[in-house]
Amino acid sequence: RIGHCPIGTAAKKKYYYDCRKFKDVSGRVAPGKLTAQKMKAAVTAAGVGAHIRTNNRIGQSKHSMSIIAVTDSGFTVTDANSDGKNTIKVTTYTWSSYVSSKYGKRGLYYIKKYVG
Repeated sequence: RIGHCPIGTAAKKKYYYDCRKFKDVSGRVAPGKLTAQKMKAAVTAAGVGAHIRTNNRIGQSKHSMSIIAVTDSGFTVTDANSDGKNTIKVTTYTWSSYVSSKYGKRGLYYIKKYVG
């Protein structure tokens, strides 16, 4: 589909978003290479509503989060199924706590800013 990019699969159903409305502000960051400074710059540039996508070293186990708040000391995301039980969670990170989290250790596949 034109303009529709896969966001993930849950319960064998594929989900898409209109990728023409988002701009990558982070680029890919390899596992183990993400720093608090890189994360702060990318999240600050992306702002509320942005889409964070991570994956592990072999490109599997991808995970998406949506940024719902940004402060000078960190940011807050919402995500689903991080526990494998389809639970919707809200989590606040400092820049360094995200980098040391299981998702931060994966690096970044991208952070995309909504541009409408």
